[in-house]
Amino acid sequence: MEYGQISKQIMEFQKLTFTNCFNAVVLLQDQATSVMSRTVQQNTWLPEQGQKMIQSWVDTCRQERERFRTFVDDGFSYVETCFSIEKPVRKTAKKAKAVKKKKVAKAKKQSRKF
Repeated sequence: MEYGQISKQIMEFQKLTFTNCFNAVVLLQDQATSVMSRTVQQNTWLPEQGQKMIQSWVDTCRQERERFRTFVDDGFSYVETCFSIEKPVRKTAKKAKAVKKKKVAKAKKQSRKF
């Protein structure tokens, strides 16, 4: 197996792992937000301004979470482009042997002339 292919598979595994972990964190945060939102709405002692501040905090956390996700996805995309750059194709063993035989034959012909 080629080293580039192994590296690409490792990177894909890391991307999948990140996606799954991130989705788990999103579910956890959304559940916590839901519980906190219901608690705040049921408590009459919290002023309207406090409720707006809490909602603003929740929205900011959600926006930053998505911004972080975008940064990580951009990083994975960059790495994928690095792995997708094609390398020059190497000659196969048969072609290399054929070329070598031709060179040897040519050298023999030239040595016979002298």
